[in-house]
Amino acid sequence: MKKVLIVEDDTDTLEMLGYIAAQAGVEVVLRSAILPVAEVERIGPNLVLLDYWIAGQCGAELCLKIKQHPATAGIPVIVLSGINDLSQVAKDYCADGSIAKPFDIVQVEEVLQAYLV
Repeated sequence: MKKVLIVEDDTDTLEMLGYIAAQAGVEVVLRSAILPVAEVERIGPNLVLLDYWIAGQCGAELCLKIKQHPATAGIPVIVLSGINDLSQVAKDYCADGSIAKPFDIVQVEEVLQAYLV
């Protein structure tokens, strides 16, 4: 079964994303704080949905670390945020894509389909 790691500090958003992913038939791992790359490697997700700003820390930094680590570099990372220049930020941090907040459920479903099916 494919697995998605969702890293988001807003509980409601985290639960909603988790629900959408579970309905898509994938295993869901939820985290509300930034985690070490070694933990991402241990979880072994097929996709990471990552909030740009997590509890006062730049979540996009984790994206860059994931992409620089040989064992996790191939994992697609999608950055989520309400910032205006999100697509540029996603490129700057080597993300595979971005989803603007507030997001459309269909858009999240399309990303899950594209990367996990």
